[in-house]
Amino acid sequence: MSTTTENIAEKPYQAAAAIDANLQYRTLNRAAVGSLFLFIMGTLTGFFFWQLLILPVAGILLGFSALRTIRRYPDEYTGLNLARFSLAMCALLVVGGAVYHSYVYATEVPEGYERISFSELQPEGFAQPELPQRAFELRDKRIFIKGYVHPGVSGMGKVNQFVLVRDMNTCCFGGQPKMTDMILVHTTEDARVAYAPRMVRVAGKFDVGRQPEQYAGLKDVLYRLEADLSK
Repeated sequence: MSTTTENIAEKPYQAAAAIDANLQYRTLNRAAVGSLFLFIMGTLTGFFFWQLLILPVAGILLGFSALRTIRRYPDEYTGLNLARFSLAMCALLVVGGAVYHSYVYATEVPEGYERISFSELQPEGFAQPELPQRAFELRDKRIFIKGYVHPGVSGMGKVNQFVLVRDMNTCCFGGQPKMTDMILVHTTEDARVAYAPRMVRVAGKFDVGRQPEQYAGLKDVLYRLEADLSK
């Protein structure tokens, strides 16, 4: 009788020991956690910069890796539901982000304006430092272009004059952008912009000056834009 009682009393301790052993050897899969992290980062940034949709794409790959590893070694890893959730959310983010950015691209150019990029304003060859013919073809035409406000804007709040640059790489180190990577923008009162480290969209009449200007410490500013729209 006493032996039976002792066996019954020992069962809870044996069960607890089994649980402890199981928890000790089953660890949360790192790929599942990484997939969730990339989903969160993609949610915070992917709708602002289409290039960063690569984050949820990487999250999908990590999610598949986590599922494969957990199913292959169920006694060593946990996190199956987390991997499934992260994988599904990353896939939805990629699809949703692609649809959103495609819609923005298709509708962002105002009627009557021509979309151009800074790549069209670059010299036509390394041996030809002069401005491309394309720049002169765009003179007095209404164009739409995207870029970044150079941090050397004067004044506080919104301004109606600034330099639009191709990217922020040079600005971050306080350097001088290339002549063909800058546009001196004058805006109407309704189209004023405030400095922010994000891409802006401007539309207006393009021109190429006969003499380069200096503005906010930048020299050789030759391209100009009389903007009546910005966002």
